[in-house]
Amino acid sequence: MPLIEEILKDNKITTKELNEIIVIDGPGSFTGVRLGITVAKMLAYTLNIKIKAISSIEAKMIITISDPKGKYFGIFNNGKLISELSYLSNVQYENFINTNYKEYKERDDDKLDIEAIYNYSKNIETQNPHIVKARYIKG
Repeated sequence: MPLIEEILKDNKITTKELNEIIVIDGPGSFTGVRLGITVAKMLAYTLNIKIKAISSIEAKMIITISDPKGKYFGIFNNGKLISELSYLSNVQYENFINTNYKEYKERDDDKLDIEAIYNYSKNIETQNPHIVKARYIKG
């Protein structure tokens, strides 16, 4: 909440001026995803504004998010997701990528491009805040 207050203050706007919320629903840190979604849902519901949920893979415009056992990934072409978001073990992932997508460049980073997220979200339908749920790697 303090970060949200700071961002609003820096941009000289109030919560009443918000007309939409974009929330990243995971995968990511279990607690971080839950807290982020809870705050976004609370704001959308109490302010009676639209909410959109996108995965961190879509938000980062990257291919993978790794854990010790495998990778959660999506394949993008020209900024568009062209495959289902999937999870494979490390060995299965390597075989899949080497068989089907050798020419694709893998990116795995933690930097968010806020403008890219906003532009990407224009094509995502809004949701009822009550149905926004976290997307966990193990799920």
